[in-house]
Amino acid sequence: MSSSASLPGSPLPPNSQSFAAASSPLFLRQQLQQQQQQPQLLSLQQPQQQQPPLQPPPTAGAALQVGGLAAHSPGAAPATYTIDSVLAAIHSLYGNADALPDAARRRKEADIWLKDFQKTPEAWTIADALIRLDGVMPESQLFAAQTLRQKVRHDLDQLATADRLLLRDSLLSSLLRFRSGPRTVSTPLSMAIARLAILLPEWEAPLQQLFSMFRDPQDVGLLLNMIGALPDEFDQDRNITLSKEEFRARRHALVTQNANEVLHMLMVIVNSDLNEDLQFKVLDCLCVWIRSGDITVVAVASTQLVERAFYVLNQFMSPDTFDKAVDLICEIITSSGRELSRSANNSRSATDPALYMPVIQSIYTCLQPLVPVLKKAVESTESNQNQSADDVDDEDKVRGLCNIFAIAGEYYLPLILNELEAWKGIVDGILVCTASSDFEIVPITFQFWSMVADEITTVRRDVLPNYIELYRLLIDIMIKHLHYPLDMKWTPKERDEFRDFRHSMGQVLKVCVSVLGEEEALLRPYKVLTGFVLNGAGPGAALDPSVPWQQIEAPLFALRTMGRKISDDEGRMLPEIMEMLPRLPGHPKVRYAAILVIGRYASWTKKHPEFIPYQMNFISKGFQDNESTAAACQALKYLCEECGEMMVDYLSQLHPFYMKTVNEITRYERLDLVKALASVIRHVPVVAVGDSPDQLKVLEMFCLPIAQHLHQVGSAGKSRADMDKAVVSEVCDLLEQFSSFLYDCQPPVIPPGAANPCVRLFQSMWPVLSSLLDLGNANIHVEVAKVISGMVDGHAEAFYVAIGDVLPKLVSSYAETEFTPLLWASSKFVRKYGASDENTALIMRQLVEALSQTAFKSVQAASSVNSLGDVIEDYFGLLSDLVNECPIQFLQSPLLQAYLECAIACMPIEDSRAWCALYLDFLKPALALATPNRPVSIPDPILAPLLDVVRTNRHRLLSEFVRCLIHTFPLASDVRRDREEETRAVFGSVFVAIWDVVVGSSGSDGAGSVPPATVAEAASIVGAAVEALAMGVPIFNSDAEQVAFLGALAT
Repeated sequence: MSSSASLPGSPLPPNSQSFAAASSPLFLRQQLQQQQQQPQLLSLQQPQQQQPPLQPPPTAGAALQVGGLAAHSPGAAPATYTIDSVLAAIHSLYGNADALPDAARRRKEADIWLKDFQKTPEAWTIADALIRLDGVMPESQLFAAQTLRQKVRHDLDQLATADRLLLRDSLLSSLLRFRSGPRTVSTPLSMAIARLAILLPEWEAPLQQLFSMFRDPQDVGLLLNMIGALPDEFDQDRNITLSKEEFRARRHALVTQNANEVLHMLMVIVNSDLNEDLQFKVLDCLCVWIRSGDITVVAVASTQLVERAFYVLNQFMSPDTFDKAVDLICEIITSSGRELSRSANNSRSATDPALYMPVIQSIYTCLQPLVPVLKKAVESTESNQNQSADDVDDEDKVRGLCNIFAIAGEYYLPLILNELEAWKGIVDGILVCTASSDFEIVPITFQFWSMVADEITTVRRDVLPNYIELYRLLIDIMIKHLHYPLDMKWTPKERDEFRDFRHSMGQVLKVCVSVLGEEEALLRPYKVLTGFVLNGAGPGAALDPSVPWQQIEAPLFALRTMGRKISDDEGRMLPEIMEMLPRLPGHPKVRYAAILVIGRYASWTKKHPEFIPYQMNFISKGFQDNESTAAACQALKYLCEECGEMMVDYLSQLHPFYMKTVNEITRYERLDLVKALASVIRHVPVVAVGDSPDQLKVLEMFCLPIAQHLHQVGSAGKSRADMDKAVVSEVCDLLEQFSSFLYDCQPPVIPPGAANPCVRLFQSMWPVLSSLLDLGNANIHVEVAKVISGMVDGHAEAFYVAIGDVLPKLVSSYAETEFTPLLWASSKFVRKYGASDENTALIMRQLVEALSQTAFKSVQAASSVNSLGDVIEDYFGLLSDLVNECPIQFLQSPLLQAYLECAIACMPIEDSRAWCALYLDFLKPALALATPNRPVSIPDPILAPLLDVVRTNRHRLLSEFVRCLIHTFPLASDVRRDREEETRAVFGSVFVAIWDVVVGSSGSDGAGSVPPATVAEAASIVGAAVEALAMGVPIFNSDAEQVAFLGALAT
């Protein structure tokens, strides 16, 4: 708005309602579709002495015609904005133009043009005039209101102080004009006025002015909108352009000092005869002011607000009003609960309990009668499966009341712990919610039960006996909820949701164990199971086979999930439970659950080995049923991992079982089975004792079928084009099994002088593995690389003897195929052996140099580095291992210059993992070697080549770095979470390194100054850093890097 343009002047109060202002005109269409037909606007008498309405600026050119709109873009002639041109653009965007040619293009151009218009100073005048026009389409007034809201929010600095006061008057006048709606216009106007009250210190005592001006009952809604928006405008908007001191002072003057007056005003309104819309607005306004902390619980204590809120709640009006009453009550509970917590913790800021306890007592008095209401609503929702309108209301009622009881339980916990009987109504209400069959409502209560358990098992153990019965009941409720439905007619989504719900209930059951103790907790599901014994049957009798499997599976699931909280020394209940498992019905679902119970308590079995024979027999029966196979494999794995040393004698039985079963189960089941067997085989003596075979012979016995099949495929020598997919899949599966045998069979002890049996088996199998690499199949290469990597990780020292055979093959296979798994397999060797000794470090350097020749060719041949994500990730990962483990050998490599040139060529990479490998894993540590703060001590002659390389390539390195920083760097949020900070500051690392090379090593003249040529170089580097800073890039990784940069600027 220009100073020459005048706004209608009349001191009117601002109004605001919480809503999300939309800056894009396209967003307005959605709001208009939700709006009822616009009511007739009221004819208002303007205050005396008001300024004439804003007039549009003189038209500088012809108005834009509908469909003839040109988008305003950089380089185009400046757009001429008039009321007519803006109306034309709005009509083009929202009018009935679907039938016109290029309708979508026209709308897009109109949208861009209107967005540009909203940013201009002319938008103040035109929007103000537009909102006053009669006879225009509703979208025009909505657009004008949104524009004014946006301008006040972002562009208020375009106006002089006098014009801001005139703007205030105009906004208030327009707001009164739209007091009857539509809300899509009055709401942004209210928000604009609320923001203006914050940013306009010349507007003194705005709230008092609003109170006096909006006394008319028809204007109360506007007043509530504005008053309700003020705290959120301060607290939730970080874009307020005030200093901290100005912000605090203005907030104190507008909000804090007026809190009591606002509360009084709201209580007057809430006790009057209100329609439901105003009732909602009053509740919402109270919520906002209490949530912000400005209306305190002490102030609430002097009113009848609690009783009024519960009165509205009990009227069960519309869902929106009911939910808002729930929100208000929860806010009061939260506010009073915080005061209670401060007192319980003896905080210095604690309030005298006499001031807030009346509020808590009032809340509890109002809560107690709601317990039977809640019970009735829960029963109603559970007894009526067909969803009618009443049922939906009951569901809303249950959800709202459960929220209130749960919040009360959590925030009034100190009171409940001190006097359970006095506050038992809250606990009873929570228990009703927990017992509800609505799986969306039940978890609302879980936090309360967890909080109680934490307190009574630690600092308040004195009250634990009072809660025993409650937690017994809680276990029974959880077991009931764990039941699968009898019909099982679920969608996949519903099945997944119920599985998640069962997991959450498992956490509650673990909490129950900590309260009740192991024996009592296990007793609850055990009693449920023994209750299914046939009538008249004696001890040890089988369970009734007619009992639905769902009723048996649920307590078994409870037993399994409690396992993490049960000690291995429990000797009362678990023996009885284990002896009961064979008596369970033979239903596959029941057997599945029972087998998993055995697996969960495998560590307990280790201390009770007498149960191993029965458990092995029970698990083996699981392999006879497809539904139980996965559970049997998993349970066997856990049992063998824990009890492997005691199960060596079972290998003679396990071998034929493995041979018979391995091809009848799925891939993942096979891996579990192999891990189970390997966990037993590792305990076979490395050196044979008596007639027993040694570990190598046992390994060969299990791996011989694998080796024979792989040898057949490898010796066939088929090309990659001839490889059948089924054959490739089978080979990969066999290699997975072989890798697991080798990795998981690590002997606990190898006697002196004895060879590692796993390494010997690998060496005997190496010709077969080598022939598989010759097949040139990518998937097979991945699995062979995993075998090699597993050997390096699992048998590091012993496997060193094999590097003479393995490394040359990795180099030749990579040269032939360029398959990147061979690079990360090679990285394992550099990482594991590189720092061993200088001779080994030299071997690792030569390995990297040999692999680099192929990697360089791949980069040179690529049309775009973005097609080389895997190559860049794995190759620079390999180089980074060389830098970190063998820094001396890295610096002495004749390929030092080539490494840096390859890095520069790959800098535009956009893949986040490859980017991390290049910049964070390689460039950062490599360049750090050139700085005085290098992590290792390096003699100057060895360091000199790196300094020369960096100095020679400084321009290319820095210019490409800055270019990629602007155009291709991934967002920090796209990078792995644990590397976000490192990513944000990578520029600082590179900058400091180059600065140290160019300036730090340049020397100085006799006066101690930096040579002119070096100054020019420094200016270029600092300029690049300043360019990055100007873009808002956080370029420093540490305070030291920032100091170095500032030092560079000073120089």
